[in-house]
Amino acid sequence: MKKVKTGFWVLLSFLLMASTGCGGGNAGTNAKGVEQVTEATKIANVINDPLFGDYGRLIFPVNSGYYSGDTI
Repeated sequence: MKKVKTGFWVLLSFLLMASTGCGGGNAGTNAKGVEQVTEATKIANVINDPLFGDYGRLIFPVNSGYYSGDTI
């Protein structure tokens, strides 16, 4: 009986965490005013984002021939 209760709580916890995940792909800013990254976000904006500091340049290949276009 104890294993059933434990399994139930583990499953319930997982379902609650999964249901609060991604926001559904809304472009723009979220409720906290943080800009969301979508497939329309320019690569240069990601590289220059202050969140990454000096390391943003390391996210994408140096040679721009590896990706087509200027958006993610």
